[in-house]
Amino acid sequence: MKLPGTPRAIALFDVHQVPLAISLSQRHPGAEIWQLGDDPADGLDSALVLDLGAVGDLRPVWERAEALGIESGRLGSERRL
Repeated sequence: MKLPGTPRAIALFDVHQVPLAISLSQRHPGAEIWQLGDDPADGLDSALVLDLGAVGDLRPVWERAEALGIESGRLGSERRL
């Protein structure tokens, strides 16, 4: 599947998605792996590990996305028409 653009982050929510995340990160070496589920995989080199169900403040996720050049629309990065 051809992706529109260059992936900057690969998010996985379950340990069963690890093989796909690793494969995608090998295909797109500049992309970060983010583990966003409640049971992070041991030994996986992830730039961000966060249980979205337990965290109250998502600002670290938006800041990380903005730092990668991903427009989150949360911190003033939304495109002006």
